[in-house]
Amino acid sequence: SGPSGRRPLVSEDEFTQVAEALKQGPAAHGFTGGVWTLARIRRVIEEVTGAEYTGPSGVWRLLKRHRWSRQIPTRRAYERDEKAVMTWRSEVWPQVKPLPSTAKR
Repeated sequence: SGPSGRRPLVSEDEFTQVAEALKQGPAAHGFTGGVWTLARIRRVIEEVTGAEYTGPSGVWRLLKRHRWSRQIPTRRAYERDEKAVMTWRSEVWPQVKPLPSTAKR
């Protein structure tokens, strides 16, 4: 018997085309900023293959199926103000941080 379940919206060959398009970067597809979001990737998938994903979960499953993962920047932004961050952590966050619940169960 053949594989069970629904056939993927994007074939292996089509995903290769999508991957090549994503390697061009967001600016090549008319997006500002250098970050890919699931909504942006969804739009590129539709442009390249014609497949319409209705939400981010389908796009995420497609990426996971091809062993793609979310990426974390390797460096901090050069605009980052370390002194302001430390001040926020020590002074502001304790004031807004939710207190632990003291209610007994």
